[in-house]
Parts: sequence; C-alpha cells; structure tokens
Amino acid sequence: MKISIIIPVYNVEIYLEQCLDSILYQDYHNLEIIIVNDGSTDRSGEICEKYAQNDNRIKLIQQENQGISIARNNGLKAVTGDFINFIDSDDWINQGMYSNIISEINKNPDIDIIYIPYKNTARLKRSEFSGNEIKTSFLPDFIGGKYISLGMHAYVWTLCIRKNLIRNLSFENITMSEDKLFFLQSVIMSNSLVILPQKYYNYRSNPTSITHKHNKNLVEDQIFANKVIRKTLDQYNLLDNKELKKRYTNYILGFLFFIIRNEAKRDYLKIPNKDLSEYFDKEDIGKHLTWRLTIKNIFRQPKWILIKLGYIEEVLSRKWKKAHL
Repeated sequence: MKISIIIPVYNVEIYLEQCLDSILYQDYHNLEIIIVNDGSTDRSGEICEKYAQNDNRIKLIQQENQGISIARNNGLKAVTGDFINFIDSDDWINQGMYSNIISEINKNPDIDIIYIPYKNTARLKRSEFSGNEIKTSFLPDFIGGKYISLGMHAYVWTLCIRKNLIRNLSFENITMSEDKLFFLQSVIMSNSLVILPQKYYNYRSNPTSITHKHNKNLVEDQIFANKVIRKTLDQYNLLDNKELKKRYTNYILGFLFFIIRNEAKRDYLKIPNKDLSEYFDKEDIGKHLTWRLTIKNIFRQPKWILIKLGYIEEVLSRKWKKAHL
C-alpha cells in the first residue's frame, strides 16, 4: 500500500529540511514524495534537488510561480499511490503517522479518509463514520462548529484520502478557502471516515509561507468557494437533511460576520442580491427580509438580526459576543 505525499514549496529554506526529514525517516517506507517547487527565489529549489538526488522515492516538479492550488494540482497529476496526503513545506510530522494510517486501512480496507489531528487539536477519541453517518452526523457537526471547538479545521493536510475518491477532483485556483473547499468536497463524496486520536501533524504559523500570501480578492474567493459548497451539497441532496441545512445556514451567516467585521465589508455590501441568494433559500433567513436588508442589519444591529433568525448561540463566537453584545 503506497501513500503519495504532495508538498508545495515556496521560499521556505529555513524550514524545508525539517519537513522533508520528518517524512523520509518515518517507520513506514512505501511512500511517494512529490515535491512541487512553485518558483522559489531562495535556496528552496537547491534543497529540493539535493533531497531528490539522495532518495528515489522523491519526485521533484519545478514550475514557475503559479500559487498553491496549481502546485497541488500538478502534484495530483503525478500521483501513483493508493492514498494521498498533503503536507505544507514549513510544517512537519511526528514519527509513526503513516504506519498508524496503514494500520487503520488494514482494519478497514474500504476506508476512504483518515483525519489526522494536529498539535492544536484537543484530545480526541478514535471515531469512525460510515455510509449515511457522514452525511447525518459528521457533516452537520463539522459545518455547525462542533469539531472546530475541538481544534479540528478544514485544512487539507489533516486528511489522508483514497486516490480513487478524488480522481476527478482538483483545487480551485483561488487564494482563499481552496483547502476548505477541497476538504468538504472530499468528505461529502466519501463513504468511510476515521478520526485518529493521536496528534501527528505540526502546523507552523508562518506569515511568509505559500499559504499566507496577501489575498486582495478575499471576498470574491470566499463567495466562489461557498457557491461551490452549496452546489455540492445540492448535488448530493444533503440539504434535504433539516439539521444539516440549519448548520449550513449558520455557517454562511458566520461567513457574513467574518466579512463585515473586516475591512472587506464595504466591498461585500456591493455584492448583487442575486449572488447572495445563491447561498440559501429565502425561508432560511426569514420570509420578510430582503438580502440587502439582512446584510445591513447584521452590520448595524447584529444582536437583533440573530435573535430574529434564532441562531445567536451558534453563529457568534464567545470572543465576538464579549466584544459586541
């Protein structure tokens, strides 16, 4: 059983060796390591070449700078393994991660996704979801924020995914929410998911990394991602589930708050009503509220509008409530 690991690289010379060493010295060796150098201008390219020369498990792809989505997609095209894992080039993993993943696959040969906790995740119990449980239990809880409160987020590097599950899936060429979109699409399509209890992944907050580039199109990217999420939920008839539909509505309202609380709020108020209406049905946010009125009231009278919608406890974080209510 081969695991393919895709690593997009951009200007991470001071962290790259730690990342690669943590993979190469795993106690499970049947790995395919696909490094995509996204036009680095520091010594990252040289480091990649050195490692590729010394270990025949490494495939090195050199490309002009095109962004993390294109880098990951080019990595996906080169995959020959049975399962796929993504690692950011400034992060690292703990020993035993892949041997534990293989152990889970051996227990359940039909497994599609293994969720890998990272260092900021709360202590978790091993959990397994299969078939309809993913749609009726895991997804509503995840979209509704239950798992986020435990430090579980929709980062693509938290997943080890069966290759055949995502053979027709690729990353959208956006600079915001591309991993969240890929994460949710993968989970929606899956029939079996296991959450590991051990924390194997070490995430480094690095403002200069490939995943932290300045995004001048934040609003547009978020809108695009949320439209695709809605389309995918509709495609699989998941919004027929009332609980999931409610959690999805809360999720979108949370997104509106995020935008409005930031500098992008003025741009957001310029979005045509027809774009907003693609997020949810009118009855989801109140029959007598227009889209524009809803947005403006969320900004001007957040407590009133949330009481009106009945979602105040689920939409607002504790920090936001303390500061504004």
